[in-house]
Amino acid sequence: ESCIQYYLENNWLQHEKAPTEEGKKELLFLSNANPSLLERHCAYL
Repeated sequence: ESCIQYYLENNWLQHEKAPTEEGKKELLFLSNANPSLLERHCAYL
C-alpha cells in the first residue's frame, strides 16, 4: 500500500483509476502485494 502511495505521489501511476480504491486493489492483486513485482508493472517502458 505504501509503495502504491509513493508511486502516486511521484506521478508514476498516471491512469485515472489508479488513485481509486478499485485501482489500488487491482495493483495489489496484479503484483500479489509484492513491491518488486509492483515496480515491474509500473516501470517505464
